[in-house]
Amino acid sequence: MPQRPGRARRASPAHAQGLNVARMADHLGVRAGATLTVSHGTGSSLVVTRLQGLLAPGTETPPLRQEAAYSIVVQLRPLQRHDFTVAGRQVHAGAVPADAVSVVSLADSPRSVMSGPLDAVQFYVPHALVDAVARENDVPRPSHLAWPRADRDPVA
Repeated sequence: MPQRPGRARRASPAHAQGLNVARMADHLGVRAGATLTVSHGTGSSLVVTRLQGLLAPGTETPPLRQEAAYSIVVQLRPLQRHDFTVAGRQVHAGAVPADAVSVVSLADSPRSVMSGPLDAVQFYVPHALVDAVARENDVPRPSHLAWPRADRDPVA
């Protein structure tokens, strides 16, 4: 769905419940496709959503409300341009290849300026879910999740 240049859609009031499913699509100004929600006994859920749409040149995301969750995105097709800042620091500028992975904590105020067709899968992972899985497996809670920006996943 084409957007006018400059801004993605504003976040909705439902945004307060977490940036997943339609909220992420709405934030980026694209369509949410198939979605899978996997609930955990702690009440946290992993949410996997296909995101697709055409981003007009210079489409800038509005500020995100900080929250205790990760957004992990796997690009299914190349993205022409993605300028990405986290906590006010630019961490990527340029094209993003197919099969590239992006991991960001939503607590770090990520912002994007993008253009081109977007076809990706987003994994919404609450920090509480990561903590619960660590406890269940008797391993230390990770301080953060990371992946080299725009590096391809060799398994994807």
